[in-house]
Amino acid sequence: MSAPESHPAAVTGLVEVEGEPARYARVQVRHEDGTVADVRTDALGGFVVAGIPTGSVTITAHDARRAWSGRPVPVDADRHCVVVRLDTPTGGLAAGVRHPDGGVVPTATATFVNLDTHQRYPAVVHDGWCDAAGITPGPYDLVVEPSYGSLGGTFGVGAVTAEHLGYADVVVARGATLTGRVVDSVSARGQLAAVVTLVGGDGTELERTRTDAAGRFLLGHGLPSSRELTLVVTSGPERHHVTRVAVADVSVVEGRRLDLGAVGLAPTCVASWAPRVRAASVMKLPGARV
Repeated sequence: MSAPESHPAAVTGLVEVEGEPARYARVQVRHEDGTVADVRTDALGGFVVAGIPTGSVTITAHDARRAWSGRPVPVDADRHCVVVRLDTPTGGLAAGVRHPDGGVVPTATATFVNLDTHQRYPAVVHDGWCDAAGITPGPYDLVVEPSYGSLGGTFGVGAVTAEHLGYADVVVARGATLTGRVVDSVSARGQLAAVVTLVGGDGTELERTRTDAAGRFLLGHGLPSSRELTLVVTSGPERHHVTRVAVADVSVVEGRRLDLGAVGLAPTCVASWAPRVRAASVMKLPGARV
């Protein structure tokens, strides 16, 4: 006997804050399989999330200003008239994001993750600093995505308490970076928009970029120490024909920058045209005799 087929489910409910409907509140419905749906309540505090798989879901919410949050409400999918009460003031969290040598991480994408409710709050690292306001109290991790010269990682940043701003310092390991300049091997002129690809020892493409107007390139988006890498350079729009050059056996070390210097692309065939000639000199004109 075959198992019954699952069908899309829907969850409806009402969000309240201080006994009143929470207009335009932020509602997050997390399914047990990890999928997340984000919606807003209407002017009467109601919400509908449709098309989710059958199973159990957990509902969390904030008011529109993210000043209040509520306890997670676990229910079965296809549950209707779920009431979510926002009775806990939110807090905030800030983090300094630095390298072991004290240098700051200039820019990166980050996420604060509540370990109790699994709520995720996106943030941006800028000049070694990131923060999130209006978040649910509880213990948090900070997930810093790999960026140029930085390996990223997941770091415990402590607990957030209601109506307080917490602070933590995280230390992110430096990654390796690779620089160079793509030039014409004859004129030594930098090549604009040449494609530079870094390939691992197993043939997997690790990273790809294009050169700037001077032919310079920078690679190293979360790049760890590696050996036997290959740098492949393909000509850009300045060439009539595609040319390619490879630099093999490249080794990089975390925390260090390797400058390959000038990488020359061989010249290609250049189209040429013969000058025009007068039509009279090549055309056979009809004779004047009849």
